[in-house]
Amino acid sequence: MPHEPKTRHRLRAATTAVVMLAAAVTGGAQAQAADADLVSVSAEPSGPLAAEMNRLLALQPGGVQVSDNAMAWADGAVVVWPSPGEEHAPAGLGSNVRTDVVDALGLGLLAMESASASESAAAAELAGTWRSCTAGYYCFYTGQNYDGTRFQFSSTCSGNASSWGFNNQTSSWVSRNYNKRVTAYDYAGGAHLWTMSPGAMKPSVSSAADNRMSYWTCANV
Repeated sequence: MPHEPKTRHRLRAATTAVVMLAAAVTGGAQAQAADADLVSVSAEPSGPLAAEMNRLLALQPGGVQVSDNAMAWADGAVVVWPSPGEEHAPAGLGSNVRTDVVDALGLGLLAMESASASESAAAAELAGTWRSCTAGYYCFYTGQNYDGTRFQFSSTCSGNASSWGFNNQTSSWVSRNYNKRVTAYDYAGGAHLWTMSPGAMKPSVSSAADNRMSYWTCANV
């Protein structure tokens, strides 16, 4: 059988080539999918609040638009703006939720609240109340009575309000993160303004503390 070794060699070479081609095709498809995800995540903000979103991105890079009203970050921070002409931010994430990005960031609960608010007048009444702060988060509001823009955090345990664009602009707050106690100061190392115990809320901070918070810390409880 003088020709058998050569035939086997050719078969092995052909098989290797097919395997390499399949790997290249698979890798290329995965790379294209990754590129598509990257494009969708890194896209410029759009919609009626794009200007506000771009201003915040300049201060706090890494955020992605998750709806017409909201941006989110990988550490769980979410900022929700009122729609133009409205006084309070919508419950959940607001309108035109980007479900692919929301799923990637694990924001399903917020998305469900958005869907409920769009389908039910009763659920829509969550906006402008303490319940607009989703369970698991603590929230700062730029207006009294939970109006204005909502800045909500879950894992963040200290921060400068200036790096989020709401320095000296907090007028009400809610704490629905039952694992953290949050303390607000007028600046790092400055005067204590208030403490946010788990489950507590304040529709209107005292006049002495209103629009003074620049820094906060938290402790696990």
